[in-house]
Amino acid sequence: MQRFTLLLIITNLISLIATLCFVLWIYGFVVWKPSLVDNDKEFRRRLRQGNCCSCTFNLEGRQGALVTSDCQFQNDYDYAIDILLSCGSERWNAPLRLHTFKRHSYNHQKIFNDQLLTFRQGNLWFDAYDQPRCIQIRSDGDLHLTQDASDCTEIEFVPTTIENGYGIRDAGTNLCVALDAASCGSDRSTGGRECGGMDHRYLPLGMKRCDDEASLMFRFEITAEDCSNGAAKEFPSTRCFSFN
Repeated sequence: MQRFTLLLIITNLISLIATLCFVLWIYGFVVWKPSLVDNDKEFRRRLRQGNCCSCTFNLEGRQGALVTSDCQFQNDYDYAIDILLSCGSERWNAPLRLHTFKRHSYNHQKIFNDQLLTFRQGNLWFDAYDQPRCIQIRSDGDLHLTQDASDCTEIEFVPTTIENGYGIRDAGTNLCVALDAASCGSDRSTGGRECGGMDHRYLPLGMKRCDDEASLMFRFEITAEDCSNGAAKEFPSTRCFSFN
């Protein structure tokens, strides 16, 4: 009788421990280690500790130019994701590209419409136009625009050790936005100029494995840079900006 009672106690204890471990595992997975991280500080802490291998970062509602410093023109101009042409002349059917992050001298410091993106419901939108358009990544790796929300590509922002930097990943293919050129030095002139004659430069975009050396790290910039350092002032058409 005593042996049976002891065996029952041990069985119940093992069952209780197993249940407790399961509850703690669920808590740790759902509450403490979600795959979608809402807080930037928490995101960076987990990344440093190696606890964010499968994390994506929640940037819902974030707006600005998506800028990279992985390539720079003359060691000064960063690049941003950009629509071909601007200020009312946009070529909606052309692939998106990297373009030098545009500057001007207006006090409002607004981002040019053709570089102003909003992350909304898992998609990247150019919202500053009467007809918003989102990014659609096609099977050939080109980034295009579409007005149909059902054709938008689901985007994920993935970890990087760079402060405030993110890889941009296609959730369907797990490929990341990358430089689709031989090197950063493959830049070409658009034919446009700013700030006293500084060339506008561009580079092609594509999609590659996220660990490929050509994959790019981006950050959101919410204001345009000024034409400074003694350069000529630059006041482009007000059509280049949204005042809504």
